[in-house]
Amino acid sequence: MAQLTQKAIVDAFTELLNERPLDRITVTDITSRCGISRNTFYYHYSGIYDLIDAMFRAEVDRTLGTPRDYQGWLDGFVEGTRFALENRTAVYHLYKSIDHRRLERYLYDIALTATTRLVDQVSAGKPVEEGDKKDLATFIAAAITGTIIEWLERDMRDDPSVFMANVARMFEGTLESVIDNACKTPRVTQAPDA
Repeated sequence: MAQLTQKAIVDAFTELLNERPLDRITVTDITSRCGISRNTFYYHYSGIYDLIDAMFRAEVDRTLGTPRDYQGWLDGFVEGTRFALENRTAVYHLYKSIDHRRLERYLYDIALTATTRLVDQVSAGKPVEEGDKKDLATFIAAAITGTIIEWLERDMRDDPSVFMANVARMFEGTLESVIDNACKTPRVTQAPDA
């Protein structure tokens, strides 16, 4: 029952975010929308920012709990941005209203989950060091996150999947080449001499 109540609260909050900015949403608005008391809301969340964090954690958990086969960067990007693309207005309102680091951390966590799976998939059966796989997934996740943040900065005017489709097209086969290079060359363990 608690999970149903939490889902109702998150769903009501997401609906409200798609209608108005965060600073115009109150706990009363949320409780009225989902038909619960304020006490019930506060039983589950300490406030709206706790609700935002829980919403982001749920999306990360959803992604972590859903194994997928990724064909390339674009699949990882789409997975990493599913919530943002489905709830553009809500994400825009959050981005304009809250500490950007909170949203950036969520986007990065989702992108890192997707890119780690992609790198693991492409490197399966190859003698790639775990550190190299981690570095590569981190690099790609940062690129995806940066792309999404830039899209948000431009007021979400363009469709970011078009941009990423073109990037994926240009980088076709690059991930396999990078992994092959990692297999051929030893991992750097200390800073090169300047």
